[in-house]
Amino acid sequence: NALDISKNVRATMAELKQVMPEGVDYTIVYDPTQFVRASIESVIHTLLEAVALVVLVVILFLQTWRASIIPLLAVPISIIGTFAVMHLFGFSINALSLFGLVLAIGIVVATLVGIAAGWCIARSFSNGWVPEYMKVPVLFVSGLATFAASDSLLHESGLLAVTIMGVWIANAHLPSHAEMHRFKEHATILLVSGVFILLAANMTRETLMAMNWQTLATLVAVILIARPVTVLVSLAFSNVPWSERMLVALTGPRGVVLVAVAGLFGDRLVQAGIEDAAQISSLAFALVAGTVVLHGFTLKPL
Repeated sequence: NALDISKNVRATMAELKQVMPEGVDYTIVYDPTQFVRASIESVIHTLLEAVALVVLVVILFLQTWRASIIPLLAVPISIIGTFAVMHLFGFSINALSLFGLVLAIGIVVATLVGIAAGWCIARSFSNGWVPEYMKVPVLFVSGLATFAASDSLLHESGLLAVTIMGVWIANAHLPSHAEMHRFKEHATILLVSGVFILLAANMTRETLMAMNWQTLATLVAVILIARPVTVLVSLAFSNVPWSERMLVALTGPRGVVLVAVAGLFGDRLVQAGIEDAAQISSLAFALVAGTVVLHGFTLKPL
């Protein structure tokens, strides 16, 4: 494979250097196997950290070392099975396949961590181990700890872990579910408001004054064409009434994901030298502000 070829080439060049004339040297300018070696090391580190974390979480939450035997046996068996299937279909070990392996390990670990954290919270709340006034703080801290533990193994996997944790808690039918739901609503409002404040803080007077008829045309196209077409096509074969389809199509939520993506990729594209990318944030601001004003003054209770 590529690693053996690289190793043999380096060994051969080292032998040839001994017979080269004085003052003659060589340099390996490009070696693509360096990325494969780095990926292999990443897989090994991720796998070891994942096994250690899963065993620790299982022992900590389930309070028995026997339950930790299952992930200790399941992880090697799954890895061996993955490589067997890859060999059967002729896939080689390259940077892409190793990245997929790291991603799969991260997903499995995030799922296990989320389930374990959700089970622990549900059990402690059901048995009355946490006082009523401490449930919301404990839930908040547990969410942060779950996110950090999973994200330390694979970047961006913490979101999956806390999502699974929330799904587990939501289906545990806890007596204090209403209070936690109220806390979720308050946290959502706080975070969404913070996102909009950060977006508005990046808007300068020059950026706002640069908006023209093209900005208005984009806003109208998204509200009256792009969004309705997307929703109506998605619900074409469903049993949702037409009144509800039109309500979702014309007033569907938009803003949080748009703001986050626009703020992230807009700055990166500007740094990459794409000047027009600076308009992404202003377009996102205009869309959010326009829809908030439009829907806020037109919607009313039935």
